[in-house]
Amino acid sequence: MKFEDDILIVDDEIPNLRLLSELLEKEGYQVRPAAKAQTAIESALAKPPGLVLLDVRMPEMDGFEVCRRLKTDERTRDIPIIFVSALQDIEDRVRGFEAGGVDYISKPFQEREVLARVRTHMRLHRMQKHLEQMVDERTAEATESKMRFHSLVENANETIVVTQDEAVKYCNPKITELTGYSQEEMQSRGFDAFIHPGDLERVMREYRARVTGERPTSSYSIRIITKDGQEKHTFVNSALVDWDGKPATLAMLTDITEQERAREELKESEERLSLIYDSVADVLFNIRVEPDDCFRFLSINPSFLKATGLTSDQIVGKRIEEVIPETSIQLVLDNYKKAIKENRIVRWEETSVYPSGEKIGHVSIAPVMNEKGICTHFVGSVHDITERKEAELNYRTVADFTYDWEYWAKMDGTLKYVSPSCERISGYSVQDFMDNPSLLREIVVPEDLIIWDKHFHDSRKDLHGNEVIFRIRRRDGEIRWIEHACQIVTDNIDRPAGFRASNRDITDRKQAEIQLREAYTKIEQLKNQLEAESAHLQNEIKLEHNFENIIGKSEPLKYVLSKVEQVASTDSPVLLMGETG
Repeated sequence: MKFEDDILIVDDEIPNLRLLSELLEKEGYQVRPAAKAQTAIESALAKPPGLVLLDVRMPEMDGFEVCRRLKTDERTRDIPIIFVSALQDIEDRVRGFEAGGVDYISKPFQEREVLARVRTHMRLHRMQKHLEQMVDERTAEATESKMRFHSLVENANETIVVTQDEAVKYCNPKITELTGYSQEEMQSRGFDAFIHPGDLERVMREYRARVTGERPTSSYSIRIITKDGQEKHTFVNSALVDWDGKPATLAMLTDITEQERAREELKESEERLSLIYDSVADVLFNIRVEPDDCFRFLSINPSFLKATGLTSDQIVGKRIEEVIPETSIQLVLDNYKKAIKENRIVRWEETSVYPSGEKIGHVSIAPVMNEKGICTHFVGSVHDITERKEAELNYRTVADFTYDWEYWAKMDGTLKYVSPSCERISGYSVQDFMDNPSLLREIVVPEDLIIWDKHFHDSRKDLHGNEVIFRIRRRDGEIRWIEHACQIVTDNIDRPAGFRASNRDITDRKQAEIQLREAYTKIEQLKNQLEAESAHLQNEIKLEHNFENIIGKSEPLKYVLSKVEQVASTDSPVLLMGETG
C-alpha cells in the first residue's frame, strides 16, 4: 500500500470515526483513525498520509488549528485536508478554506458524497505528487526535461495549463475539450477570457500566492465560461514551476460539472426530504446507537414537539430514557433490541403520558446496519391512533349492549372482539369463539357452507363489505337463521386490517316466510281444483242446454248424449243399437 492511499481520519466521536473507517476500508483504502487532535498531528508528521479527514469540532483543539499546524510543517504542507462538520455556516467554511482545507463533507454522512470527494482528492493529490516529482526531475535536466515534459503534457488525459504574468503561456490539446478554444486561441489570453467573473478574483489571489512562493501548491474549484457560453465547474490543482527562468503556475484542470450537478441534485433531494420530514403529520425521529445499548435522539420533526409538548432541547441529544415516560421505557427498549437482533422493522402500540396529555401511538422503527451488520442508528415514526382507539372503545361499549351478535375479525380470520349477544343467538360463549375462531364456520349448517365460504372468500378478495343469509346449528341443536353483514376496517395507514360484522337472528321472520309460502301453495292447489270442477260443471251445463228436444234425464241417456256430442262434428259413421234398432 503506497502512502498516497493512506487516509488519516480525525474525529473525537467514536461512532463517526468507526463509520468513516469502515466505509473507506471497504473501498480498499488504508485508514488511520485518531480520536485526539494531538495524536493526529503526531501521526501525520511521523508518516504523512495521502489525505486527512478532519472533524471541525473537537474539545482539546478544533479542526482549524490542527489544519494550520499541519500546513506550517513542510512534511505535511501539501496534504489535502477535507473538513468534516455538521455545520452549514458559510463562515466556518471560509475559515476552513483559509486554514488550508480543500473541501467539506457534511454530517450526517452520505456514502456517495464521501466516496466521491475522497476519490477525487486522492486522485488529484497523486497527480499533484506525480507532477511535482516530474517537474523536479525535469528541472534538473534542463532542455531535455522540458521536451519530455511537453511530450507528456501534450498527451496527458487531463487539461494542463501554464500561466505566467497573468496570461496563458502554454496549454495542451485537452484545452479544446474543456473550453472550446484551440491551443492557438488560448495562447497569451488573460484569465478574464475564460474564468467566470464571480471566480476571477479568487483565481488571481491564488495565482499571486503561487508566484510569490507564499503558497507553492493549492487545490480549489472554479467556474469557467466556454467559447459557446456554457458554464462548467472545474477543479484546479496548481503548483509553482519555473518557466523560462521565471516563476509560473502549472495547473491541472478537471471537469467536475457532472459531479457538481449530482451534488446539487443531492442537495435538492435532501432539501425536499427535509421539507417532507418537517411537514409530515406523523412523528418522525432518528436515533443513534451508541455502545452499551445506549440510544440517543439525533433529530426529530416538528410533529414530535407538538405531540409531546416538549422542547427540542429536551429531546435532541438526550438518551431515550430521558424522554420516554417511565411507564413505556421498558417496552421501547425491548423492541429496539429486538429490531437489532432480528434486523427487521418492528411495530407496536404504545400509550404514553406527555405534557400534552395521554397519547396512544402506533410506533414503527427500522434499524440501519453498516457493511459489518452493526446497527448504527434507527429511523422511526409514530402515528397517533388516540382517536381511533377511542372510537374502538365506543364501538365495543355500544356493541356490548346491542341485541345483535357483533364481532371484529382480523384479515387472517382471528377474532379481536365478540359481543355478549353471541351466546343468546348461538348458545356459545364469547370465550368459546375467542379460543376457537373456526367455530364461526363450524356451526354453519353443512348445506349452507358453500354460501358462507363464498362470502368469506369474496369479502377478502375484493376488500369490501357484503351481506349474506345462512343457517347455524346452536349448541343445543336448534337450527337458527342468521342475517350476516360486514364492513372492512383499515389500519393507521389505510391498509385493510379486518372486518366488523353483525349477525342478526331472523329465524322468526324466516319461519313466517315459510308459512306464508306454504299458504300460497295451498291456495294455488285450491285454485287449480276449483278451475277443474268449474270446467266439469260447464260440460254438464252444455249437455243440459244443447239437447232440449230430447226427453229424459237418466244417467244412461246423459252418457249417450255425451258420446253423440263427441262424434257429431266428425264424418265418422255411427252405429246405433237398441230395442228399436
